[in-house]
Amino acid sequence: MVTELKDFVPGLHTAFCEPGQSEPTVLGKFVVPKTFIAVFMFKDYDKETKAWLEGDDWKVIFSVSISDLGTPVLDGLDISKNVTRWKIKLIEQYRYTLLELALQIVVKTLTPSYRDENERLFNEKYYEKLLKDGYTKLNADNLDEYLNKEPRTDPVSIVRWWDGNGEPLSAIELRELKTTINTKLRKKITPEYLQHIATIYTQAELDGRKPVIAVMESERVEHRTASDYATKARKLGLLPETTPGVVTIETPKRKKGK
Repeated sequence: MVTELKDFVPGLHTAFCEPGQSEPTVLGKFVVPKTFIAVFMFKDYDKETKAWLEGDDWKVIFSVSISDLGTPVLDGLDISKNVTRWKIKLIEQYRYTLLELALQIVVKTLTPSYRDENERLFNEKYYEKLLKDGYTKLNADNLDEYLNKEPRTDPVSIVRWWDGNGEPLSAIELRELKTTINTKLRKKITPEYLQHIATIYTQAELDGRKPVIAVMESERVEHRTASDYATKARKLGLLPETTPGVVTIETPKRKKGK
């Protein structure tokens, strides 16, 4: 069971999402921003002491969008502070785990509403009218008069606002969300993603670990799904062919007589 962010990705200690004024869309049964950024804060790693360094943070920013078909898309990412091969490798290995985490955060912590330029919240039953009119004849300092149908004549700009959600999702909703995310992400099995799977698989074999288990842990999927990913990667030639029950990786061929 995951209890801390570092249990998702090594060195990760803070994660949050910023949707700006994005319009809402749907991810399965959940309402989410159509576009948002996810910020992940990491601590650096000291190979000599094999420990995470205090006070030497670096961050990764994901730009995420939800397609018209309801599929999460990682549009871009940015790594700040002394980009190293180790950091690139870490994000490459865990980028789908981070994308899943970003979607969980944005669903669990944010809900859409409308506010005026002074951040005053409008009652939900007036949303449809506000959208239809594009603006309302309302004095920003006299909201009560508007609700009593005695509005002033000064126009007010209405903007999208994403509030913190004070009611966390239930255990059932969290399971539904995880299933939705995994289903949506699995719909887009691209050659690039299968290369990502092949990299995890091959590195695990070189490290003496069970490669399918490594894929399961990295991608947060069941054993059957991880095996299916490996099979698809093998069909594209990204992994060597193997006999049933035997895991192999490419090794140099010996010459005859050697």
